[in-house]
Amino acid sequence: MVRLPGTTLGIFGNDINAQYLAQVARKRGFFVAGHGLDEQAPVLREADYQFTGADMLASVVGLADSYVYTDPWVPVEIERGVAELTPDEFPQGGTLLAYASDFALLRAYLENLCLNTLPYEIGTTLDDIVQAAERLGYPVVVRRLYQDHAQDARVLLEGTWDVGLVASLVDGSVLVIESGLVDAQEFMITGVFDAAKVCSFYPIIQTRVSKSTGLREAWSIVQAENDIQDEMRTIAQKVAESLHQVGPFSIQFCMSTAGTLYVQQVCPGVQLTDHLYTMITNISVVDQFLRAVTGQPLVPVQIQRAGVYLPIRQSELDRCMLQWQVQPNWDFSIYPTSLRPTAMIGHVLVGGTEVELLWNQIQVANVWDLSTEMA
Repeated sequence: MVRLPGTTLGIFGNDINAQYLAQVARKRGFFVAGHGLDEQAPVLREADYQFTGADMLASVVGLADSYVYTDPWVPVEIERGVAELTPDEFPQGGTLLAYASDFALLRAYLENLCLNTLPYEIGTTLDDIVQAAERLGYPVVVRRLYQDHAQDARVLLEGTWDVGLVASLVDGSVLVIESGLVDAQEFMITGVFDAAKVCSFYPIIQTRVSKSTGLREAWSIVQAENDIQDEMRTIAQKVAESLHQVGPFSIQFCMSTAGTLYVQQVCPGVQLTDHLYTMITNISVVDQFLRAVTGQPLVPVQIQRAGVYLPIRQSELDRCMLQWQVQPNWDFSIYPTSLRPTAMIGHVLVGGTEVELLWNQIQVANVWDLSTEMA
């Protein structure tokens, strides 16, 4: 499968990564058929042809030489539609899309690979949740079995006093009640497959969901021991050998305070935290993605520096702009649209030689409330 400049790439995505992939594709000489759920999809700003709505899949596929997606989640209508496409039409394949939307299917896949996962139970009522939480032990995380949105709701219950927080999820849906970990560390590794099923891995990064913003942050790995890193790489290779697709995917891990490693998720597409690799390695994930789906050889990934990725909300924009004039190692990206007033409107990448020094610099800048995270 080789796609040369002058051919058309269909790109589905409702977040900023689809726009970034479209920018790279057009820079390389490809035409872009942008496909989003609505007219606010950023990919449409860079597209030669614009399509909106899940019902336009057939039109995009008919125009484009290949159809790809960047989002970790796509609507079920598109997931069903791409299942009928050939590998040339849809090189990424639908396997990881199914795992992204169906928790039970993902768990069966991970258990088949004999990977360590957190225990969970299934329920539909508030009583089911309470009983499962008592058996599993608090804290627990409650979410829907079938994900139907890119940012599907999940609720952390730290004790019986929190049970009321989950009321909005109890609507007849099948729910997952999963054991949570106190003071767990989270890690992620991203890989990109080419058409020959060769996988190029990016370095392991550490992530966390900010307690003050609810958004995910990421930074160069500094705390995991070498044997833990080796274990994560071994797991990543095992997962890669079981998959048959082209393009990017990520594996999310969590590690308990006792040092036990668990696999939480295997995600398709490009993660927002993958932007960190633009700062710390020699090639971005979207650049590598385009090489993979157009039949070019993958670039060997090399670590070049340490870095931190932080999302920006509207309320933080003015303080970020104060740093615009004074921080030579800060790389700002401000997105063209924001679908919600509280959504992230951009991100900043901070690069340097040591990640501890970068966190000190960020804390002194006083843009984000790091008091709870850094305590």
